[in-house]
Amino acid sequence: LSEKKNRVTSGILRIVKIIITSRVTSGILRIVKIIITSGVTSGILRIVKIIITSGVTSGILRIVKIIITSGVTSGILRIVKIIITGRVTSGILRIVKIIITSGVTFGILRIVNIIDCRYPTDIGGSIRMPSFFNGVFGHKPSPDVVPNAGQFPNAEGQEVHFLCTGPMCRYAEDLLPLLQ
Repeated sequence: LSEKKNRVTSGILRIVKIIITSRVTSGILRIVKIIITSGVTSGILRIVKIIITSGVTSGILRIVKIIITSGVTSGILRIVKIIITGRVTSGILRIVKIIITSGVTFGILRIVNIIDCRYPTDIGGSIRMPSFFNGVFGHKPSPDVVPNAGQFPNAEGQEVHFLCTGPMCRYAEDLLPLLQ
């Protein structure tokens, strides 16, 4: 049994507890529980609990439950529950259930191939940061290149001068056609 408390120096997550039990199979430990809490300074996700059980199949763990909660400041998404079970086929886990709530700017949905492009708004990084964190392309155009009329809620005060709408997509070559 190994238990650690540690603050990650990169400022991304604070790890509260890691419990590792059982023998090592193919050089990979069987991880029973990882609990990560507290605020996330980079605004990605607050992970509350990851439970990984059972043996390792071809060097990849079978993930039983991932629960991620709380608000996301970078506008990526709020994941409530992901349950992954079953055997690994060609190194890809079988996903049984994904429950996603709250607003999604684009973010990690790219990984599950749900959408190809999106038109989010950006005042302080809501296009640029999720694009950077998820390996997609995003462009924040100059103000008023893409009209912001009809958005809800409306920008007020100084926000009006910084608010831009721009494309996010998988391929750089799609940015210009989407912007046009």
